[in-house]
Amino acid sequence: MIVAKSSGKYDVVVIGGGPGGYVAAIRAAQLGGKVALVEKDQLGGVCTNVGCMPTKTMLRAAEFLLNFKHAQEFGILVENFKVDKSKFIQHRDDVVNRLRQGIAFLLEKNGVQLVSGAGFVKSSQLVEVRNKSSNQVLETKTVVVATGSTDYRPPIPGVDGRDVLTGEEAATIREIPQRVVIAGGGAEGTEFATIFAALGSDVTLVEMMPNLLPLEDKDLGIRLQRVMSKIGVKVLVKTKVMKIDDNNGGKVVVASSDSGEIRLEGDMVLVGLGRKPNTANIGLEEVGVSIDRGRILVNDQMQTNVPNIYAIGDATGGAFAHEAMEGGVVAVENALGGKSTLDRMVIPRCIYTIPEVAAVGLTEEQARNQGDDISIGSFPFAASGRAITLGETEGLVKVIIDNRSKQLLGVHIIGHAASELISEATLAMSIGVTSSEIIGTIHAHPTLAEAFREAVLDAEQRSIHRVRVTA
Repeated sequence: MIVAKSSGKYDVVVIGGGPGGYVAAIRAAQLGGKVALVEKDQLGGVCTNVGCMPTKTMLRAAEFLLNFKHAQEFGILVENFKVDKSKFIQHRDDVVNRLRQGIAFLLEKNGVQLVSGAGFVKSSQLVEVRNKSSNQVLETKTVVVATGSTDYRPPIPGVDGRDVLTGEEAATIREIPQRVVIAGGGAEGTEFATIFAALGSDVTLVEMMPNLLPLEDKDLGIRLQRVMSKIGVKVLVKTKVMKIDDNNGGKVVVASSDSGEIRLEGDMVLVGLGRKPNTANIGLEEVGVSIDRGRILVNDQMQTNVPNIYAIGDATGGAFAHEAMEGGVVAVENALGGKSTLDRMVIPRCIYTIPEVAAVGLTEEQARNQGDDISIGSFPFAASGRAITLGETEGLVKVIIDNRSKQLLGVHIIGHAASELISEATLAMSIGVTSSEIIGTIHAHPTLAEAFREAVLDAEQRSIHRVRVTA
């Protein structure tokens, strides 16, 4: 990390070099600002180093293994394949290093000055940077807080014990466990369940709510549970982890369900029960920034209640790297004289299981609860020609359409490449495209993207490739 040599006043000082922070710094520099980026650890934050990127690399390996197992359906016999665990780990680490170096290159080429150390907000115009060798104070016109979040360890007895890992720790493991119990059936828990099951681990996934992915549309969680079972994951819903004990060199998770106490044995326990913003003890309270349960409160321009202090990403309660990135762009564009906003209703939500899950907008339950007059349409990948040719027929596209405006209120996908398919839906919602405009857009055939159009057709009672059975 390079220590900024200039003592002059900056236009923008960004605290945190994760996805939101480094994007904010680059965009501010593009706009002609003099920019400093403060980072106490590695560039790229959780996403690059111990989150998105290492886990997606591990998921790619898991995808290869699952494909090998099904290759015989295409007449391809793949025999005696095995996992070289050392190469598996090395490749994951190489990917992370390459991405981290890429971020450093981009910052350098855009003229962003990197400052090594922990950033503390002293005022709306002063940021103190503390590191092992010295402290310095950066004078600035604007501060952008992009400090991210940390894995949350709930107050469960034994949660701080040996071989009880958070998602960040699991993303850098050197050995694949033979048996793993995962607490939490949200995005993090289901992704790691996919990884470990494909790599040969005996996986048990425990979720307190009635279905997996409790924050998403119910249909997605129900289907994902079926998929998990097919790859060997034992899924327990309506089950709560009560404590974690040691057991003959391994671990035992004591859980409670409607049927009584359950004891689950494993070599490792992964706790995937959420994250908490990194906002404590960095000077925010002292300068009067409003915080609610650790989340920095901001408006749609990413401004806090204190003039010239902005905040983005997980520090504001966000949950996605792309949300932080866009928030960073919005923040610095406003800080440097523009006027941009972030519409949280059209932030896509992606979960990288196999197959993937992706959504944008309201769930069916949310739409009905707020009294919307809606139509529901869906299209299964089992009826998609392209999905059949790929051998990827698990899943569906579900759309929720407002009957008055004919605009999309929500889109929910489980299936191959769902994280890619959701972008069309996000664009449609962002610009207010109507159902007739989606139907009137010619989609190439055969493609998976046709399933989105077919789901909209189904909502309008015009489905071509799906026959609805009526009583």
